[in-house]
Amino acid sequence: MSNIYVDTIRKTGGSLGTDIRVKNTSVYESDGGTSVTQNLVQSLVKAYVCYTTSSSTAIHGSESFNHSSLSDEGTGATKFTMTNPMSASKFSLSDSGGDGSAGYSSWVEDDDFSTSTYEFHLGNGSYSSQDGPYHAGQVIGELA
Repeated sequence: MSNIYVDTIRKTGGSLGTDIRVKNTSVYESDGGTSVTQNLVQSLVKAYVCYTTSSSTAIHGSESFNHSSLSDEGTGATKFTMTNPMSASKFSLSDSGGDGSAGYSSWVEDDDFSTSTYEFHLGNGSYSSQDGPYHAGQVIGELA
């Protein structure tokens, strides 16, 4: 096995940046020095968004990746459309935020998914739908 030691990788011609390709069967060394095989590409966040549903449903500034739009689907319900679709209509989601004074919960329903859309339902600790000032959501899985 050969090793390559470098400080900077550049494109031909000297400009910064280059494509580095990692196969899903690549072996890498973890923090503990153990070599493991893991699908690095699948474990990356595929989309994220920071948004509000208080006075309007909107993305906070430019805090969004791989989202083309979001829409208000009623109190506590927001539908997201991704720019690049997932490979299947079920994928991993998480959401956090809300109104700390009233408790917080988030959930999805079985029919809230497609390969390019998903919907978060937000509410208080009793699962009563409510809007809130700040939420952040992430999508993990395999892109199409």
